[in-house]
Amino acid sequence: MNWKSSARLLPVMLVMGLASCATQTTTGITRVKIYRLDPTAVADSAEPSIPFEQKHYLYGAVSDADREARRGNYYTIFFKTPDRQTPVQARFEYRQQATGFKVFTKTVSVEPGSGRVRFQVSGDEYRERGKLLGWRVTLTQGGQMIGQRKSYLWD
Repeated sequence: MNWKSSARLLPVMLVMGLASCATQTTTGITRVKIYRLDPTAVADSAEPSIPFEQKHYLYGAVSDADREARRGNYYTIFFKTPDRQTPVQARFEYRQQATGFKVFTKTVSVEPGSGRVRFQVSGDEYRERGKLLGWRVTLTQGGQMIGQRKSYLWD
């Protein structure tokens, strides 16, 4: 191999080397889906998924009291784990409008194979303390943190 042929391969090797450095980790939190349910709002849209989502969260709520009890914030956290056997601990911390800097916490254990966990702040909790101002979710597995996401207003 002479100098000219190796010089032509240099850009290709450089691009492949950079591409291998840019691979993303496949574990941790992959996405957080946030939905704020207001049962009195009219979800009119040409996109059929917009009113469907509201109907999904209100499914089974027959009376006005049932619909009002579902008013609030819903968070679905999607994740991937390195270990598919050990349960995942999900910790959701949040602050609400009427309580200022007081932090509330919800913790659940979930099977790693499901790949998602859902938290909701609704009903009396939402009615008395108001909208969520900031939140943070932390996933741990076997005592080690595997992922964390937070809202912009958390700090």
